[in-house]
Amino acid sequence: MDSVILNDLRKLIPSMLVSSRPSDVKSVSSDALSFHDQHHWEKLQIKTPQIVVRPTTTQEIATLARYASDRNIPLVPRGGGTGVMGAAIPIRGGILIDLQGLNSIEMISKENHLVVVQAGVVLESLSHSLTGHSLLLGHDPWSLPIATVGGAISTNGIGYLAAKYGSMGSQVLGLEVVLPTGEVLPPSYSPKSAGPALKHLFIGSEGCLGIITRAVLEVFPIPEAQSLDAFMFPSFEHGFQVIQEFQSLGIHPSVVDFAEEFSKSTCQWETKLFLGFHGIQSEVMALKRRSHFLCQRNNGQALPRSEASSFWETRHQSGERYKREVLDIPPESLPIRRIQPMDYLHVSIPVSNILEYRQECQRLLDLNGFPIKEWSIWARPEFFSLLLTDNREQASKSATTMTEVVDVMLTMAQDYGGTMEYCHGVGLKRAHLMKREIGPGLKTLDRIKRTLDPANIMNPGKLGLN
Repeated sequence: MDSVILNDLRKLIPSMLVSSRPSDVKSVSSDALSFHDQHHWEKLQIKTPQIVVRPTTTQEIATLARYASDRNIPLVPRGGGTGVMGAAIPIRGGILIDLQGLNSIEMISKENHLVVVQAGVVLESLSHSLTGHSLLLGHDPWSLPIATVGGAISTNGIGYLAAKYGSMGSQVLGLEVVLPTGEVLPPSYSPKSAGPALKHLFIGSEGCLGIITRAVLEVFPIPEAQSLDAFMFPSFEHGFQVIQEFQSLGIHPSVVDFAEEFSKSTCQWETKLFLGFHGIQSEVMALKRRSHFLCQRNNGQALPRSEASSFWETRHQSGERYKREVLDIPPESLPIRRIQPMDYLHVSIPVSNILEYRQECQRLLDLNGFPIKEWSIWARPEFFSLLLTDNREQASKSATTMTEVVDVMLTMAQDYGGTMEYCHGVGLKRAHLMKREIGPGLKTLDRIKRTLDPANIMNPGKLGLN
């Protein structure tokens, strides 16, 4: 059967790369979840795709979609392979679509503050091109050197500049999308559409409703002035109070990165806030003065300028390392890694509940013997994260597992009026909690899915959908 599909595709779309070689298939059958989160990966039901294709045009994808829909063949779109939730991991085999061949930056308009790009363009490449036009990409995640535009939109990712510019999805003006039927929805170039904006169906949908092939993004002038400062606080509560006060005063920093974590260099807990502003010179200077005042009033101590510089210059190191140590190495040559079990939660809950939620999480972790590595706030005071590990060498069979503890903390965030994930999407890792997350909304989402994709070929099994 695989050979029939292979020959069909080569005849139907001769311009498209089509392969069933095990090395080609293996190279695109996993993502960062498989490499960094083995305790989740080992529990997933994975079925390797039979075929991988690399289209270079929207029309090739449309033809492929019609072929797959007629034969009920699953299609799994994949960008840079940097996701940490398993959203691009096939669970029913089929055809994996490697979108990195759609890699053209088609238009940069300084006058209109927009860019038109294909979905496979790497964010770093786009960012560098915009700099040459004195423009700024508002999305700056850790994965900038390796993540693609389409992947960032499909998960509605958050980056270092989200405090000012919002999520990746909030910067989308329009999307070109190939539906499972092969129909193509054209993109809008306007920030406001007549009637419902269909783009919102596909932002954060992880390829379950259609394949994003092109995006029109809002971009921003490189600001006249930029600042970045670092502060140390005696406790998480002190630093969090400052972030709350910013929000209460209507002050919108460009960068908010606040964390309490154990320092290997000093062998003690440290609580630091990195705070940045973009704007005209007078505005930035005024906000700098106000931020210093608020930090000092809450027992914050300004750190040397080198501290902030080092933070900013190294913010993409983990992405660069993943590219160097994983993506640039053939799958058969990858080392076997034994990584200490860990999980990184990114929940969003009302500001008024953050400190209580943190206390409840600490109590739960202490009760079950899981060490905490980091508490943090990113971009907005509602965006709360924690990093935990499992260093129990001989946990009894009756002991609570990390997965069980994580699920309790995620559902607790939901009960506090929040959401279980603000940053990385749902994928396979959090799919089992989607019904609890959106309730009757999951049935509505399923009806939309069945309408657009009656054969259920588009990235099946993700977002809590069957």
